[in-house]
Formats: sequence, structure tokens, C-alpha cells
Amino acid sequence: MSDADTVLPLALRECAARGLSADALFPFQFTLGPASCAGKSGLVPKPFGDRTLSHSRRLAVAALRDARGIEIGYCLGVAVDGAGARLRNRVLADVAAGAEDFWPRIEEFVIGLAGRYLLLLRDGREARIYGDVTSSYPCVFDPQTGQVGTTLLMALPRDLVESDAVDYQMAQAGTHRMPFGHTRDRFARRLAANHYLRLSDMSEHRFWPRPDEVADTDDTTAEIAAIRTRLAGIITGIASSDRVALPLSGGNDSRNLLACAKPVRHQIARYFTQTHNRNSRVDFRSAQGLAQAFDIPLEHHDAGAEFSAEVLAERIDRYRLTTGFSVPPLHTQNKNFWDDLGSDEIVMLGNVMEILRATHWRTGDITHRKLNRKFGLKRCLFVGGGGFTADFVARWLPEYNGWFAALPTDAQRKYIDFGFLEHNLPNLGLSLCGQLENFYLSPFNDRELCARSARLPLEYRFSNQANTDLLALAAPELAEVPFAWEIHSGKAA
Repeated sequence: MSDADTVLPLALRECAARGLSADALFPFQFTLGPASCAGKSGLVPKPFGDRTLSHSRRLAVAALRDARGIEIGYCLGVAVDGAGARLRNRVLADVAAGAEDFWPRIEEFVIGLAGRYLLLLRDGREARIYGDVTSSYPCVFDPQTGQVGTTLLMALPRDLVESDAVDYQMAQAGTHRMPFGHTRDRFARRLAANHYLRLSDMSEHRFWPRPDEVADTDDTTAEIAAIRTRLAGIITGIASSDRVALPLSGGNDSRNLLACAKPVRHQIARYFTQTHNRNSRVDFRSAQGLAQAFDIPLEHHDAGAEFSAEVLAERIDRYRLTTGFSVPPLHTQNKNFWDDLGSDEIVMLGNVMEILRATHWRTGDITHRKLNRKFGLKRCLFVGGGGFTADFVARWLPEYNGWFAALPTDAQRKYIDFGFLEHNLPNLGLSLCGQLENFYLSPFNDRELCARSARLPLEYRFSNQANTDLLALAAPELAEVPFAWEIHSGKAA
């Protein structure tokens, strides 16, 4: 190995050892550091101040310029702006590099974006990285070297130093998630959701939510109407500019995604359902009803035979590398239908919409005595029920309390929602890095939609009335289709 190779991120060394391109093992990922990775494993280099961005050819990268045409950075991934337009190469007309209001205006722009993305931005004096509301496009940084990457191995141009704070093997086994930004490496950290990373000193700073962002409202009708308009606009922005696939199931989330996609339902390239057990086959029956109601074709992909032990071991090994040893392989990783989906599509998911259903609250009564920070820590789902021990609480509750204290007062009142957004969902983002063929995102991954959901009365959400009202407004004909649980219980007509 040459001296030049020794400074390459570990991800690219793995690619070289396996004779694979970065697009084969780390698709849709990037690395940012002082050295260019031009030509290494097929990455594309781009300048970023005194650093070089090197990214997968399969990752969408938009160049951003200020009002004078000066390049100020890049958007990685898929983002839709506040007007519902897909973010491509863009001039930000009200932003000027070097101006005193540069960063406040940038943050207004970032807060208005939906999708799965990361923004690398600089004003000539300072450089920062901003992400989406749930860190669904992850960012890992190494304070020791200043390297940044999508996942751990893309961010480390040095050997791993095993962490003494977390056990990555427990994360790989699915019994423990990496809490509060920890990674397998002792020093490398995952950028916290809704914080920006200042590159000069590798420090994190919260920029959202702003005070009064999620203050209570009783005007449920107006909020649901605004949610429907915004969600439909996001879906339209993506479907009208990219090849999009929408998986359908018999649940709330995909049903409301389909409902809000109604204006552009024929622009979506395809709809599909995957089945691998009895419950998912019931889901397919419900999804068939949804497709018939909208007169759209629905593909059925069955899992079929399992992989051989050798192939399965190879796939799991790749998944662990690609996700940075942070999450267990998906339960369907040993089924063959993932490869049946084709490639190079944006696949829209219903995740994040759980906030509209208040799924992670134990009750609709926000004043309930059992709603406390210990329960909030539990609902971050860092461990399963059996792992939530007194020792676990003693170890991590102080860090949870520190996170809680940094939230604005109105957001502290909705801390279960923000725990879901900032501690639970980032693990989904890491797992999506293991999907090598397509770029997955949730259209509901949007700060406006999350804020409007959190403003709604808790009981209104917890009773599922918010979902019901959204469906009735967006596509009442879908409300007639039985849910999977109704079919399963025999309650469907």
C-alpha cells in the first residue's frame, strides 16, 4: 500500500481489497477531507474551500451559488424546497457570501427543505454542514483528522479505535442501538439531528426547532389542510422530476402517502408490495384495494427462496461495512426480493408519519404522571424492553436530560416527539445506507410537517383522528378500503 493509500478512508481501502467500486459497496455516499480521492474507486471530486468532496457517482449533488454567482456549497441527496421544487443546481437569490445575515438566511432555507439530504456550505470564512430533520442522510465526523463522511468507514482515514462507551456487537445483534451519536470508533461521532457541524473545530450546534415552533394549536382543520398541501407538494416535486416508486401496504402511512400523491399518481413510475410472511400477504390484499381505488397497477414481489448460507454471509458483511457497524441487517436481508426491484429509483417510504399518530406516547393525556424523562429515554428505543435496566438508565439518563435542557420550552413539552425524530429515526437513516440499489426517503421528512404534527393536540393524534382526517381530506375514496388489520381480524366486509 502506498503512502497516498494510507490516508484514504477505510471504506475505499475495503473497496480496493475486494476489487469493487465505491458505487458497488458504498453507493450514495461521500467523504470530505483535505486530500482528493479522485479516481479512487470511481468517486467524483469537487472542491470545497481547502477540502475536497469526493462522492459516489450515484449520489445526486447540486451546486449552490449565492446571488452573485459565487459557489457556496452543495446539496447531497434529494431535497424539495418550500415551494415544492426539487433542488437542483441553484442560485440562492437572497444570500450573499460574507454578508452578516448569510447564516440566518441559510438556516431559513435549510429549515424549509424536505427529503433526505445533507448540505455543505461556506461563506468564505466559515464552513458548516446541515442535515435533514431526522438525519435520514447520516453524517459521521472524526475530530482527530477532520474527515467527514456519510458513514463511519467513509469518515476514517485511520485505523478504528474501539469505543469503550458502546458495544457495536450489541448493535449488530439488534439488542442495542448506538445512543447519542456514538459510533464503533472511540472518537468519531454521528452528527446530531437538527444541529450543524462547524468544520473549523468539529463542533455541533443546534439550529432547530426555534422557539414557539411547536406551540399548541386547537385549529386542527387548518393544520391538517396545511399538512395535506405541503405533503402533496413534496411528493409532486419528487415525482415530477425523478423516477419514483411507492411501496403500498395496508397501514395508515402508505395509505396517506398515496392519498397525498393523488394529483400525480400517474407520474409515479410504479407501485409495489413485498410479501414474506402471513401479515405481509394480508397487507398486499389491502394494498390491492388501494390500487384499484386509484386505478393504478400494483406489482407483487414475494420473497421466494432464502439465500444460501454463503451468499447470506457475504451480504450481511457488506451491509455491516456500508452502514458503519451501527445497525443490524434488516429482517428481510435474507430474502431475495430486494434485487427484484431494479435500481436507480427514489423509493418513497411512510416513516416519520408516526409523529402524526403520536405512536411513541403511551397515552393521549400529556399530563399523565407516567410521562416522564425516564419514559422518554425508553421511547428512544436504544434498547429493547428487557435491556432497559437500572444500569442503562443510570448510564444514559443524564445525557438525555442534557439533550432535553437544550430544547426550547415548547419543544420540551413535546419531548417524546423530538426523541422520536432525533434519537429513534436516525437509526433508520443508517439502515437505509445498506440498501445498495435505490435511494430511499420519506416525503414526510420535513421540518414543517413535523412541527405542524407536533402542534396538534396529543389526544387528537393518539386516537388516530389526525390520520383519519388527513385521509378524508386528501382522498376520501381510500377510506373505504379495508385496512390490513380489518382483513386480518375478519372485520372487513
